[in-house]
Amino acid sequence: MSQDTAPDSKCEVCGSPLAPGRDYCLTCGNTNDLASILPKSSARPESATPTPGRRRFSSLAYGILAALVLLVVAAGAAAFGVYNGLQDREHIRLTAVAEHYQRGLTSFEGGDFALAVAEFEYVERLRPGYRDTSDRLETARAAMLAKPTPTSQAREDIAASLISRAQDEMERQEWGRAIATLRELQGLLPGYQEQQVAALLFQSMYSAGLQAVGDYDVTAGLEWFKQALDLDPDNVDVRRQVTFANLYLAALSSWGSDWPSVIERYEGLYSLSPDYADTKDRLGTAYVRYGDELSSEGRWCQAAELYAQAAEIKDSPAVDTKAALATDYCETPPGTVTPVASATGDGTEATGTAAAPGQVPLPGSARLYFSMADPDTGRTGIYYLTPGSNQAPRLLIADAEHPAIRDDGTIAYRNLAQDQLGISVAQRDGTFLARVSSHPEDVFPTWESGNGRLAFASTREGDRKWRVYVADQWHLGAEAAAIGYGKSPAWGPSGLIAYRGCDLGGNNCGTYLVNGEGAQMSQATDNPSDDMPAWSRDGSRLAIASPRSGTYSIWVKDLSTGKLTRLTDDAGLDAAPVWSPDGQSIAFLSNRGGSWGIW
Repeated sequence: MSQDTAPDSKCEVCGSPLAPGRDYCLTCGNTNDLASILPKSSARPESATPTPGRRRFSSLAYGILAALVLLVVAAGAAAFGVYNGLQDREHIRLTAVAEHYQRGLTSFEGGDFALAVAEFEYVERLRPGYRDTSDRLETARAAMLAKPTPTSQAREDIAASLISRAQDEMERQEWGRAIATLRELQGLLPGYQEQQVAALLFQSMYSAGLQAVGDYDVTAGLEWFKQALDLDPDNVDVRRQVTFANLYLAALSSWGSDWPSVIERYEGLYSLSPDYADTKDRLGTAYVRYGDELSSEGRWCQAAELYAQAAEIKDSPAVDTKAALATDYCETPPGTVTPVASATGDGTEATGTAAAPGQVPLPGSARLYFSMADPDTGRTGIYYLTPGSNQAPRLLIADAEHPAIRDDGTIAYRNLAQDQLGISVAQRDGTFLARVSSHPEDVFPTWESGNGRLAFASTREGDRKWRVYVADQWHLGAEAAAIGYGKSPAWGPSGLIAYRGCDLGGNNCGTYLVNGEGAQMSQATDNPSDDMPAWSRDGSRLAIASPRSGTYSIWVKDLSTGKLTRLTDDAGLDAAPVWSPDGQSIAFLSNRGGSWGIW
């Protein structure tokens, strides 16, 4: 295996420049790169009970079943969806609170105490107890009252000036300032031009509400409308705006947890006011998310209806594709096979699934997960096979690769969707659960045994060197932390992470073992090109892909005895090993026979 290397290429392990025409690093001996010789979707099977020995399981793993690329983008789990909906609403509220708090500070420092009072009062209504707002409000009120009391005539002159100022502010659509100015006037001379002031105040509050809704700050808009309604309780326009805002926020509070309720409320709002805030976009998204949820459950006909509704209001090629595929699957569900007759012992006819020549069924009791690129569309997804039959692979997660399966069935994977690039987590059925990282360079996640932490490799840093990261508290949005240089991490049952890397000085490269905090414990193999380590379930052995015999083959290292055993011996390339749960078999990728498949 040799390939020309560009003069400016760098070693993936130590970062040293590669010499022109060389395919290995002169510093550490690393070969760039096993991943480059794998098929487009470098499948790394997980939790497998594969075919024993070297019999070919499926040469079709990288070139079959275009119809199985379902484009199912999983909807959020119920609990996580509730959290997201509430977080969206809270984020909107906090943004408004912080903005008006800062306006209050600016007004106070500029000596405009009435405006400062208005801003701080608004903050207190939105979020009581926010920072030091109550103290600031008291200080602003005291400063306003401390101003010298003008004479009656002077007060009328000031009042006229304030009305003029408020009207100027309204002309500039500075509604918040206009409201503060008018309130200052009311405090200075109660009853002065009462009807005019009330009319100006109402118009400013109503306009401020419309402006907030236009900026998608519906929470702030609702507060302004309520204040306007206090001035004119029978105003039909304001009452309609209060209804719209309540419908919007009620739908938002159920976002991700109850799609039918979200859709019902946004449909009602859309029928009343199609251009209200981002209602149109949210309704279209809700149709798609609910359609994704139904698709993941195999309810294709209902999903097709939702995708069609989304396509009517959401111009998106992806939605059109989902609608078309769901319609096809409504008529002919994916995975449907033609039964073939076979003889049974009693002479009757039995039906089964036809097996492709040279293939054998997956034995044992565990699923085999892998990523696969559809040859017609180029789309990559995570598929699985179940044991005991010759069924076709089934799509679990579209636009995804590099699956890692936790003991409870939770799936970590590399998300390829353009708006979700990075590492994501899904439930056992493929339903999207959470986003762990947002860097497209993050690859090959691996679970810590018995815990919720994840490790993965990435070249996200500016120097583009491979590093191993550990994501702790990812479900709370915590950022992953780098624990050292290396790639292809695999978290073992004893708590150690095996990875491809070098010693702390950048030398003696091979497979290393570190703990979850990055402390280097020992070196497992000494070939710089050993890659893709995989732990046996009991933690006593490591399977690796290594070119130490001349071509990439599967080797196993017994960590207790130090014995290194070659398991495969073929002219083809063997890579990406994974153990069966019982430790008796290993699934791997190979291009022996001329095409890539799972063996």
